Amino acid sequence: MKRIIWLFLLSLVTILSFAQSFKGTVTDTDGKPVPYAALYLREMKSGLTTDEYGRFQTKLSAGQYTCEVSSLGFISQTFTFQMLNRDYEKDIVLAERTYSLPEVNITKGNEDPAYAVMRKAIARAPYYRTQIKSYTAGTYLKGTGKGTAIPAVLKLSKEVRKDAKEWLGKLFVLEQQQIVNFTAPNVWNNKVLANKNSFPEEIGVDMGITTINLYTPELFGKVSPLNKNAFSYYRFKLDACFVEEGQMINKIRVIPKKDDNRLLEGDLFIVEDLWCISAADVNVRATGLKAKIKITCKEVQSSVFLPVSITTSSTIDIMGFKAEASYLAAIHYREVKTDIQPETSTDKTTKPVTANAVAQPKKHKFERPARIGRKDTQVDSLADKRDSLYWTTIRSVPLRLEEVQSYQYKEEKIALKDLSPGEKSEKKTAVGQVLNTIMWGKTFRTSNKNAWLTLPGLSAYIPEYNFVDGFWLGVKLKTGVKLSESSTLRFVPSFYYTTARKNWIGQGELTLDYAPRNRGYLSLSGGLLSADYNSESGESRLINSMSSSLFGHNHLKLYENAFFTVDHAIEPANGLLFSSSLSWQRRKMLDNHIRKSWFKRDAEPNIPENTAFRPMPENDILEASFELEYTPAHYYHMSQGKKVYEASRYPTFALKYDRAFPMSGSRYLTSYHLMQFSAKQKIEFGMFNRLHWSVNAGSFFDAKNLQFPDFKHFASTRILVTERSFDTGFSLLDNYVLSTNTRWAQANVSWYTPYLLLKHLPFLSRKAFDEALHLRSIVIYGGRPYTEIGYSIGFSDMARIGVFAGFDCLKFHSVGVSLSLPLSLFADK
Repeated sequence: MKRIIWLFLLSLVTILSFAQSFKGTVTDTDGKPVPYAALYLREMKSGLTTDEYGRFQTKLSAGQYTCEVSSLGFISQTFTFQMLNRDYEKDIVLAERTYSLPEVNITKGNEDPAYAVMRKAIARAPYYRTQIKSYTAGTYLKGTGKGTAIPAVLKLSKEVRKDAKEWLGKLFVLEQQQIVNFTAPNVWNNKVLANKNSFPEEIGVDMGITTINLYTPELFGKVSPLNKNAFSYYRFKLDACFVEEGQMINKIRVIPKKDDNRLLEGDLFIVEDLWCISAADVNVRATGLKAKIKITCKEVQSSVFLPVSITTSSTIDIMGFKAEASYLAAIHYREVKTDIQPETSTDKTTKPVTANAVAQPKKHKFERPARIGRKDTQVDSLADKRDSLYWTTIRSVPLRLEEVQSYQYKEEKIALKDLSPGEKSEKKTAVGQVLNTIMWGKTFRTSNKNAWLTLPGLSAYIPEYNFVDGFWLGVKLKTGVKLSESSTLRFVPSFYYTTARKNWIGQGELTLDYAPRNRGYLSLSGGLLSADYNSESGESRLINSMSSSLFGHNHLKLYENAFFTVDHAIEPANGLLFSSSLSWQRRKMLDNHIRKSWFKRDAEPNIPENTAFRPMPENDILEASFELEYTPAHYYHMSQGKKVYEASRYPTFALKYDRAFPMSGSRYLTSYHLMQFSAKQKIEFGMFNRLHWSVNAGSFFDAKNLQFPDFKHFASTRILVTERSFDTGFSLLDNYVLSTNTRWAQANVSWYTPYLLLKHLPFLSRKAFDEALHLRSIVIYGGRPYTEIGYSIGFSDMARIGVFAGFDCLKFHSVGVSLSLPLSLFADK
């Protein structure tokens, strides 16, 4: 009995030593709360954040602590306190900081002193970007969201109004406790210890990795003020200098040169001599989104400043949908390992420190660390089962009444659901899963994830409609197995029944990826298909299906192709890709089996419009192809064991040779040699300017009995809507008008810029589109040069519309409008 009493007393003492609260409020001298102030406990390398009412709380064991309290615009305060076996409550009052500028020497040209500070900070950025070798950190995260409005047109639906009533105007909360392990250059192991969520189950919310590298070229998806080209995008102004914790801090105002959503604005706080960031207060914008982000960094080790507090508040207004959201993170570092320390001499900081000087040794001189690293997240089995006592011990801010009610509301809904009969609900869920798989597809994997089978979405079951075949009805599957860390075997079969031709078609492709670091693969494919005469650069089959069914314009002309092909590719050297293939084909012409569109318009004949076209007899061909593609000094990174090339400063050159072999037999009619040379490049310059150029030239020689599928074809279309980019091809000519069996030369140039004509108008300056000028030209042996010039506007990579004018030599040919839409992104391929 005595032993039990002693054990009880010992347990009680242990609990008390770990369960004391340090809490309070942070206010200004007028008694008003200071929201999102940062508290930093030096001994624990731990950060806290006050809520919007200035409140904070945390659990501490007995001992002495030093606390730094800071908020942008206030004088920081440091105090020590002793945690005994009882709660410790402290109300902290921060005085507003009065900024003043010291006497400064104005440089030639009246340059603001901020530029000297920023040059040194930008020079140091590559070092600080890679300063941390590894760390382990614990985090407390809290995010909230509230929908405030939906589009008026949706309110017409009674069902939508009923669903909206359940969540519109209600606050939803998500809290997480995480342990983050980071290893340079970009490996993250994240473990969720506790998770609490009042969001509806159908809304997936992921807090993600909480730590931020403030020194990357892009920050929050925008051009960083510490980007090496920052002076092209931003102006800087030194607003103040002040001393904090014995260090001089420069408050730098960041001002975008253009009112562009790809830039941020706000304040950076730069530590003198170290030239690192101690805090940031920035505003970011995107289409329909405005966010304010505050980050506080503390010196967790000598000369090592890391974020300990992150808060964001944002508003969303997109097409009538309106919402509010907030987020805060309190971070405490348990272990931090750093690289070599930087020199602090101010005389040397104007010389940029390259990333190579501090990065880890590379396996290849052109290999770089992956920009998007490996992120592994594990969820503790008890994460969703933590009780209220546990949450009280880890929260850095107390819950507001509205947040408590949000949790209570969800718990009540779960309780009601548990009381209702479950069999019907389970059946409904099962039916919903089946319908979801049919509509959007699903991938099934083995337990070790080394083998998989992908069922397609609905678009792959009926992928095409044309006047030759009618509907394609069938399925396309994707399956594969991982043979080793460096090799994968994939098989993609497809089978379809053509409703008008009443025939079965399909193909299968077996691919072995055996050398991913050298882009090495071997592929075997074969089948029977209705093929486009312009298989090289023809118009989208999806666009042709829509055009045929609705308007009676079957722009693609099809022939039957039975084939067997062997493809191989390998990189003998970095940036140099050697590709080869050997193909046997049996080809014959096809006729339309449907004579009218859905709206009774006559179908066009299945005959390409080209003066050199001749009816094609049934024939066989054996063709070999060899291509060398080379990009000088091409940097890359590895992603999931595969080589991924980055944008290059140099053009990509290609030399290709095709050979159709003469063979005995009545079916083998064609033989030829074809040589092609091409070059292309994408160049970024100035403020978001891009220049895309490409050239292509080639010639047939010793050609005999060429059939139309063997011609050189070009990307051209008169359809209003196309899936192709405006960087290649022509917009005012039929698909096959330019096809040739002689020789040719072609050039395309496109210049994209955010500010050309329309964006200079004040009411359009913030809109998320850019403008472009296009020039395309081609000359074919025996014909006159043809040229198109055009102007377009585009919305990211989702849509682009342009107007083009065509000229035969210098004589006007035609004018038209073209709309580029990547519709295939929304369909199974």
